Amino acid sequence: MKESENGFPIPYHLSIAQLAIMCNSNKMPDFAVACEALTQQKNHAAYEILKSHIHDKDKYRRLYVLKKIFRMPYASELAEEVENAVMSDDVLFVSTGLSIAYKYNIPLPENAIKSAIDKHYNNLYDEHKILNLLSVNENNYSFLCNLLCKAAGSIQQEIAAEVLFKNYQSIHAPDLFVIFSQSKNPKVRRFAVLLGREFGYDLSTFQNDTDGHIRKMIEP
Repeated sequence: MKESENGFPIPYHLSIAQLAIMCNSNKMPDFAVACEALTQQKNHAAYEILKSHIHDKDKYRRLYVLKKIFRMPYASELAEEVENAVMSDDVLFVSTGLSIAYKYNIPLPENAIKSAIDKHYNNLYDEHKILNLLSVNENNYSFLCNLLCKAAGSIQQEIAAEVLFKNYQSIHAPDLFVIFSQSKNPKVRRFAVLLGREFGYDLSTFQNDTDGHIRKMIEP
């Protein structure tokens, strides 16, 4: 167990009743360390105390509880809270909701996932890993291709490309080869080389690629 949270010692030695009092402190550091200590109690009483703050008027306390409470097994009942976070206009809640859903395998409607990603795609990073949970179908293929083409950040492009490569190469290999080949992102172009090697496509255009890893990948 970690000893501190943002430089403040975590009071694991306090009783649940004492931690409940700390959660009502008007000082955010007290609230944070009390929440951290409660998650280690792993009993229903501690869970209920955390849960009582999930609709706190302070959005940062709501956000903090959401990030912590899913460590506890009882939190599986809070799937709707995760979906609400994902559908929020506040990217902080969207980010947290997507991360929690992916980490704890909490089912979300695919339309909610795609809507959140589409709305906030350039303000989300590792959260794009949630795309791995989308079912394989033509609508999602089109969504992922569009996302790959419009995303500005490299990690967003790379995750979309990885999901496309993993789930759609057997169906759309020729189109994906072209899409990946045209990317300015070398890590995306590497997927084109992998497809070329798998399906026998011409890789000669990559001989002078600016990325050394790609040039090495096509060496005989």
